[in-house]
Amino acid sequence: MPASTADNWALEFEVVMTVQCEIKIPETFLPVKDDAYLRLTYLYPELEIELHDTSIVFRSIGEHKKQTLKREVSHTLYREKMRADSTQLRQSLLQVLS
Repeated sequence: MPASTADNWALEFEVVMTVQCEIKIPETFLPVKDDAYLRLTYLYPELEIELHDTSIVFRSIGEHKKQTLKREVSHTLYREKMRADSTQLRQSLLQVLS
């Protein structure tokens, strides 16, 4: 191969790493796991998120910090549980105020 042609060639490649993280859902939060899953798919559209019976699995192309995901899942589960637990209280309050 002539030197001028060899100089024009470049080897290009991209290393793609799939990162998987499974976070177990505590039994207390299992009733709100579907709502939490919906919220997480909205917040993280770049991640593949799977909902299992007792866990949520995240897959991504690239790096995502496991601790950040764990914190976000915990916060989302807690938020959904508080919303579910306070629904009747909010409805009662609205009836009294109406």
